[in-house]
Amino acid sequence: MLEMVILDDDAIVRVTLAEALRDDGFQVAEAGSGAEAMRLLQDGGGAHVLVADIQLGGNPNGLAVASAAMRQWPGLHVVYVTGRPDALAGIQLGPRQQMLIKPFMPSYLVQLVRPMVPQKSPC
Repeated sequence: MLEMVILDDDAIVRVTLAEALRDDGFQVAEAGSGAEAMRLLQDGGGAHVLVADIQLGGNPNGLAVASAAMRQWPGLHVVYVTGRPDALAGIQLGPRQQMLIKPFMPSYLVQLVRPMVPQKSPC
């Protein structure tokens, strides 16, 4: 199972976040579209965390992808990232959902997702 999928249509943001997470030891896959993210999740048997940009170019948006992913993998945690905090106005986040407002330091994302991924047992 993958630990994490980063969904963002901005390659610079996606790569920057993925590198920070990999530097902290996480296994990360990157997706530039909702369809790609769902394919990665399916191929990987799900993931512990989906980091999803809400405003994706094209359809579906990050909210729709996350909603479909949470239905298929009920234990999935989702971290929504957006430059527009009003994008989640009126939406009640569940206990496995968080939101980060861009811009933020990648290290903040790393700290946020650490408790969402089960600790690996030492070899």
